[in-house]
Amino acid sequence: MVLQGITARPARVDFITDCYRIAGTVLITSSGVMGLMNDPTNSLIEIQDAQMASLLDPGQLARTFKSGSLIKSRIIACCMGRREDLGAHSLANRGYTRYSEYALYFNVGRYDVNATIEWTGRVEFAAILAEPTRDFIPAFNAVLTSLSVENMKIECPAILMNRRAFSLMALQDKIEVG
Repeated sequence: MVLQGITARPARVDFITDCYRIAGTVLITSSGVMGLMNDPTNSLIEIQDAQMASLLDPGQLARTFKSGSLIKSRIIACCMGRREDLGAHSLANRGYTRYSEYALYFNVGRYDVNATIEWTGRVEFAAILAEPTRDFIPAFNAVLTSLSVENMKIECPAILMNRRAFSLMALQDKIEVG
C-alpha cells in the first residue's frame, strides 16, 4: 500500500480468522491499526511478509507470502504486541475524559476473549454493539483462546475485535486467564 504524502510505519499484527492465524506486517499512520481496520473506504487490508498457519494445526506453517490482502469482514480479531500500534485514538482525550477499566468476557466466533476495555461512565453493551463509526472494538491485556483447538492461547497487550462477530459479552469481576 502506497501512502503518498503520509508518514507510515510498519506494525506487526496477528490476524485471526475462522480457519487461520496470519501474522504479518501492515503499514499504519498515526491512526494506527484501529484507523486502518475501521476505515469505511476500504474493505481490504494489505499485509506484507506474512506467515499463515491453520488453526487446526497451529504448529505447522501452511504458507508464507510477500504480500497479500485480507478481507476485513472475515477477520475476527487483530492481536498486537504493542498497545501503541492501536494508534493515536487510543491516547486521545486522556487528560480531559475520565476512563474506567472494565474486565469483560467476549465470545467472538470460535474464540473466547478475556480483556479489559476502557469506557467513559458505565459500560453499556448496546452502545458498544451499536456504535456506527467502528466495527473493530479495542481492548487491552487480552487472552484469546480457541474453543475448537486445544492449547491455542494468544496473550497480547492490545486487540481489536470484530463486533459483528460477537455472540456474547459479559462483565467480569476480574480477568480470568486460561
